[in-house]
Amino acid sequence: GAIVGHDTPWKLGETIFFYNVPLRVWGKLERTGIGIYDNAIFFHINKAYEMSDKSQTGPVPLKPLRGKVSAILIQLEPGAKIPFVVFSIFKLDPNVKVVTTGNIITEARQILIGVIYGIFAIVLALIVSNMLNINTVFSAIVNERLREIGILRAIGATKFDVFKLILYESIITCLLGGILGVLIGLIMLRIFQRSWIFYLKLVNIPFTLPPIWIILLIFIAILLITFVISLFGAYLPARRASEVLPYDAIREVA
Repeated sequence: GAIVGHDTPWKLGETIFFYNVPLRVWGKLERTGIGIYDNAIFFHINKAYEMSDKSQTGPVPLKPLRGKVSAILIQLEPGAKIPFVVFSIFKLDPNVKVVTTGNIITEARQILIGVIYGIFAIVLALIVSNMLNINTVFSAIVNERLREIGILRAIGATKFDVFKLILYESIITCLLGGILGVLIGLIMLRIFQRSWIFYLKLVNIPFTLPPIWIILLIFIAILLITFVISLFGAYLPARRASEVLPYDAIREVA
């Protein structure tokens, strides 16, 4: 039988034919995000030999496969020197292409770690800059509303009432901005998926969105981060507004 990739059209239990050789689908892989595997069919080498033999009498014969080798996996003993082994293989046949998985994994890990650190640095810089921006904006708002704040204090509003008023305005504004930003991001991602990603799929590089529960967790995390940013960003202006004396605020504006 055969095991098929996630993006192939065949279902479990279905029988497919290649060069008049039947293959029963016994398993289907989960999505990997790698086009080579998601669109592949895996079966025993003897089936490949049978296909090659039967195709010789057909209109499109395959190249003879018996006795041919496409790739050889070599497992080295612990402590073996990879460069020495590579040199020995090249000495036997210079036309052989040698790929060392250790180097590939190490390079991929280093690149991934660098990208993750870069993303964290950018996110941290954005959080700090947004806090400063919120602080600046609400400081200006408090200065413009000193008279209103003084009147509120004069008619009985407490310091804590004024403090909460500024914080609530900051939280509501930032949460609305966060929700709007997420919606715009999803729209841009959809446009990106239907444009440039389409060309990536043509070269067998699929674009896989994360599961819906991960998207919901990201959305909740964004709202929590936005809440924290708005809270800390507007804290000092709100505290300054709550300390304003009614008479001084009205007199300064007048």
